Amino acid sequence: MRLAVPLADGTERLLTFTVDYAKDPTGRVITARWKGTPGITVRELADALELDLLQDVPQEVLPTLTSLGLRYDTASKHLLVLAETKSASVAFASLPG
Repeated sequence: MRLAVPLADGTERLLTFTVDYAKDPTGRVITARWKGTPGITVRELADALELDLLQDVPQEVLPTLTSLGLRYDTASKHLLVLAETKSASVAFASLPG
């Protein structure tokens, strides 16, 4: 999977994710992973996904991601997002309801 990320200088960067798909009687799970240098800022990622987030947050306080992982379970509708920077790892979970 590829994601075109628009950059501040008007160019774009293409992120290539490794994608896995698993299926069993209880549902399907899709995972996608990217790791790269240089990293990508959280604002660049939000802009690529067309999310109107973080517009009022100064760029210098936003982290630069060096790794990004996504896991989506179709049965439970759970989305897990894992992100890494040079100094930290963060996980976010989206649960239905």
